[in-house]
Amino acid sequence: MVAAAGGACAQPLAEKAGSGPQTQAIHLMSSSESNLHTPLTANSFSAYCMYQYSGAGNRIRCLDAGINENSRVFAQLSEYAGDPQKSRFVGDARLTVHNVVPFNGGVEVWTDVEWPRPLNVRLDILVDP
Repeated sequence: MVAAAGGACAQPLAEKAGSGPQTQAIHLMSSSESNLHTPLTANSFSAYCMYQYSGAGNRIRCLDAGINENSRVFAQLSEYAGDPQKSRFVGDARLTVHNVVPFNGGVEVWTDVEWPRPLNVRLDILVDP
C-alpha cells in the first residue's frame, strides 16, 4: 500500500503500457475528516541548511529544536555559488527531493543531486510545528 494525502491509503493499479504504476485512493476523506485544508499556524517558520555533496540516495538531516515528529515539513533544494542567501541559481544539475520525514529535533530528507562532483546545495524547509 502507498500512503496518500491526508493519511488515506492507496493501492497500485495495473500498469498502463508505457507508464509506471498508477495509484487510486481507497477512501477519500472530507476536509473536515482529514484536515487537508488546515492553514499554517502562527508558529510556522522557515529555515535552511547548507551541504556540499552529489550522488543519488543521499539522506541529509537538518536539525532544529522547533521540529517534532508530527510537524508538517515541506522541503526544496537549490544550488548556490558563494553566498547561500544571495547566489542561488538553477544550474545543469538535477536536484530532487524524494522523502521528507520529521523527527523530534529535526528532519531527514532523501535527496538526489545528479552531478559528477559535489555541489553547494541549500535545503530550505517550511515547518508547521
